[in-house]
Amino acid sequence: MRPILATLVLLWQTPASASSTLASTFGYNTTNATSAFQAAVGSANDTIIIDLQSADWNVGPSSFFDLTNKTLIFQPGVVLRALPGVFNSSGACLLRFRRCSNITVIGYGAEFIMNKPEYALLNDSEWRHTLKLDNCSGVVVKGLTLRDSGGDGIYVGGEIMAGSTINYSENVLIEDIRAINHYRQGMSITSVQNMLVRHCLFTGTNGTLPESGVDIEPYLTYQRIIGLVFEKCSFTDNDHCGIQVSMWEMDDTSLPIDITFRDCYIAENGRPGHPYGPDPIDLSDDDTPLTGNVLFERCHVDSSQWTAVNVRKPATSYNALFTDCAFTNVSQQQILYNTPIWVEVSDYGAPCTAFGGVQFANCLLTYDTQFPYLQCNGWSTSPGPQNVSFSGLVVGPKGAGVNITNSADTLNCLFVANEVNTAPPTTVGYALDQAPAEECSATPIRFDATRTAADISYPLPCRYDTSGTVSFGNDAHLMTGSLMIPPNALSANDTILARWDDLNENTEEVIIAPLTSAVYTNSQYRSTRSTRSFSALLLRGGRPVRRPADATTSSDRPANVSSRRRGK
Repeated sequence: MRPILATLVLLWQTPASASSTLASTFGYNTTNATSAFQAAVGSANDTIIIDLQSADWNVGPSSFFDLTNKTLIFQPGVVLRALPGVFNSSGACLLRFRRCSNITVIGYGAEFIMNKPEYALLNDSEWRHTLKLDNCSGVVVKGLTLRDSGGDGIYVGGEIMAGSTINYSENVLIEDIRAINHYRQGMSITSVQNMLVRHCLFTGTNGTLPESGVDIEPYLTYQRIIGLVFEKCSFTDNDHCGIQVSMWEMDDTSLPIDITFRDCYIAENGRPGHPYGPDPIDLSDDDTPLTGNVLFERCHVDSSQWTAVNVRKPATSYNALFTDCAFTNVSQQQILYNTPIWVEVSDYGAPCTAFGGVQFANCLLTYDTQFPYLQCNGWSTSPGPQNVSFSGLVVGPKGAGVNITNSADTLNCLFVANEVNTAPPTTVGYALDQAPAEECSATPIRFDATRTAADISYPLPCRYDTSGTVSFGNDAHLMTGSLMIPPNALSANDTILARWDDLNENTEEVIIAPLTSAVYTNSQYRSTRSTRSFSALLLRGGRPVRRPADATTSSDRPANVSSRRRGK
């Protein structure tokens, strides 16, 4: 399979600003820029440009209260760096907003960097976050790379606070964020209403428990998780989970939760010997359950040594639904309890209700170890599993089936998987059907994946790599590299948008390279022409051939804790 080459057209224009200022004019100092940074952000100007200087913006902890209608723009190349030796308070954050509203932080090509090894030596680090939002409303954060905190890359929450009209954060957009090598979580969410996280990467979390890519974990019963959506995000190489939903502190007085993960990629999470167990996805609650829904739509769990999904909660707690999802090459280690899908009793020591409340609808599961594909692990404390189901295709050894242990009874449990030893013969072809993408319009690069197979009843995750002269996360949105063809569909498409960035740049190249897979083979690249002309480079015989073009375009304008684990 040869790569697809496309053109990303980048235009430049100067935006208007009602009242802007350069942060350096407030007395930038190469050694300690804290006072200049804080004075600039706290000034009367509505737009603060943190401008590129000869050295980093070296700052101490910065907290801002009750700011309104403020935009912070970090120029490309700017590094907001935590000064060593001044984050001694365990709650010190690099940048914190409290009771703030209508705040925009844009930092494409900029980094926030803290000193993780320093905090680890203090033996009390868990909350030294890079960016924290408390009781905030109307917040947009885009484009930043966040590294090496003593706690979380991003923390979003709220509680009862003097002077605040809400005890949560609301109307939050997080986009094109890279959260890398944080000490506790890539992101923690404790209380939020209406929050969208899209095109973000959460990777390399390690240091102190729980060590997940994202942990959604309220700690007070009156907190809320409502209207929380993750779209096209990647959760990779975190020491515990990629995704953790822990509702142990909520109860039947709490508001129903509402969480959706859509078109997300979860891969290679979990380290051996982790106290909470290594899982890509972990869902839990205790026996005083709250209600609501956690939905996974077209998500792909890939290349996991461990259980793909661990569920430990009452059946009457929030319902978990996986629709059109794929779990490929999971449960690689042949060790005890490493079943691909594990559903267990909520309490091994005290009497509890039936456990479960999880459905897998039209899913694909592949693994090579000698396990049942799903285990419901009961105990004498519970009557057994309830409302657990699986439908779809399972490619596994010897059709090991489902195992229900230590359970007196089951209720409303249905397993109708098509179990096979090898994947049905399938060929996938790729086609570029729309290009170029151009800033300040609404037309993206669009490419298709199309399968040829006798059996199309299951979802098919098509993996691809992106490269070229384009900078993903800066010139274009961060991509997951996974495109799901839904069950009973022949094709699906993905899009790449040229991001408006106010920079004068040359035309840049996008290369889309299909990756190999154990569940399909790649066909040769097929060129297609739609009614709309497009400009693309097609690599044939090692030589690029340029196609005819017109001015079709695309853009994206910026918009104005602890966990518990299986066992006795």
